[in-house]
Amino acid sequence: MAAGRATPPLLKDLNERTVLEAIREGAPISRAEISRRVGISKPTVSLALQSLLSAGLVREAEPHGDGPSYGATFFEPVSEAAFVLGLDLGARYVRGAVCDVRGEIRARHDVELPKRTAAASLDAIELLTRSLLDINVLHDRNPIAVKLSDGSIRNAYTVHLLNKRGFDRVIAIDVDGPVNATVHIVGADSVTQDRPMIILGRDQTTELRVLVTAPAAGNAGKTVPVKFRITDIVLGETTSATDNFVAP
Repeated sequence: MAAGRATPPLLKDLNERTVLEAIREGAPISRAEISRRVGISKPTVSLALQSLLSAGLVREAEPHGDGPSYGATFFEPVSEAAFVLGLDLGARYVRGAVCDVRGEIRARHDVELPKRTAAASLDAIELLTRSLLDINVLHDRNPIAVKLSDGSIRNAYTVHLLNKRGFDRVIAIDVDGPVNATVHIVGADSVTQDRPMIILGRDQTTELRVLVTAPAAGNAGKTVPVKFRITDIVLGETTSATDNFVAP
């Protein structure tokens, strides 16, 4: 079989990966030094750098030491620009680790397998994920529910979010259960208008006051389970907790 030809998009992608790897290993590093180390022409390195800068994967940096820089611009990776989640399934443990763009491990957690079965391994992976991102929900008891002037029904909850990773995370909050329900986080600015999202600080627990409001139509006069689901929009990790939505 004849080997496929390298297309321009493929070459562009390979050049950007090569340049990014050189920056990861040698930062802070100049354009000329990147070209020398990887054997790519300076104009090609410049094009790759433009793409990496636009993507937010690298940034300009100060050179090391007090030696002459001869006007050169130096570059370094943006550690928080992306994260990689790795899982190692062994005979006795499932190990999870998260690395940043520099290759530094930001978080690691091991879960011992109770049995050497596929089902036990999947359960351990789920436990590992939940142990690094968790949620606890407590329903207000007084009042347990409020009927608003427009007839809609509001329940209030205290929500605790736990982030055990060594970096900040953008967390989206969704609810399932009440018909056409909306979610509002009291005293916290969401990063989006149509879906509540907050910045969850590294290695900490955050307490939120959450209001769930639903129209009376389809919800009045009954109690339904309400599931609070949180999702790390970068890593895709998700976990949930269930309480009740009470309609007077």
